[in-house]
Amino acid sequence: MKMYVKIIVQEVKKGFTPTPIFAKTPRVALRASQKQVWGFTPTPVLPSCFYAGIEVHNKSNRNSIFDFRRYPSKTHGITAKQVWGFTIVEVIVSIAIITAVSLVVFARYPTLVSQVDLDNLSQEVALAFRQAQVYSTAIRETEAGSGVFPPYGIYFNLGGGSPATSFVLFADVHPPPGPDGRYTNEASELIQTFTLGRGYYLGALRGCAGATCTSLNNAHITFTRPNFQANFITAPSGSFNRLEVDIYAPRDGIAPRTVSISRSGQIITE
Repeated sequence: MKMYVKIIVQEVKKGFTPTPIFAKTPRVALRASQKQVWGFTPTPVLPSCFYAGIEVHNKSNRNSIFDFRRYPSKTHGITAKQVWGFTIVEVIVSIAIITAVSLVVFARYPTLVSQVDLDNLSQEVALAFRQAQVYSTAIRETEAGSGVFPPYGIYFNLGGGSPATSFVLFADVHPPPGPDGRYTNEASELIQTFTLGRGYYLGALRGCAGATCTSLNNAHITFTRPNFQANFITAPSGSFNRLEVDIYAPRDGIAPRTVSISRSGQIITE
């Protein structure tokens, strides 16, 4: 059905005969003050109080007018700038808000990255504990076909005088013929070395008995099948029911993450 639209603007003024303004799709033509214009150049200025209506024409009904509304205006006219534009103040305020938010985000970005890295590293340490635990209880051979199914463990050494940046997953096979619960021979016992990297380091190692904790230089944590319980050998020695290791970021002002393992085999990150 072929249709076109006729828009009528009627001024509220006694004795005034309304002049229809025609608009046909797809191009819009406006007629105002006997001049045909396109878009808003020049801008037709409407009276301060007027009526607007839409007349739809088709083959079946040539005169169907509907939806008349009254549009009062406090000014003497409506211009394209008032309807569609932005003032310079609005633009400046918008740019200032975007700039302020961007500065806050970029200023905190390195700190956020460090916090995310600490979270990831603490999870890696916890997974290393779990890996040693699973290797022990799942009866993993040190080498395929060796027939040797040793306990596995994690070794931390913070007694070297500098921040430790790595720790070790080992198989407790030395000295023969049985395990001793210690990491003593790199050539035969080393399974994997975990390196923190990017300036992150292990800053503290503690052995805790209840609420009392003691600073440690090194610790050997092993698991012996078929139990999930952890065995601790530490220096200095002590009767500890929980070991804790702190992971630090290279940036100041960022709280460390702590990974703890209890004798029952429970692993906690915080």
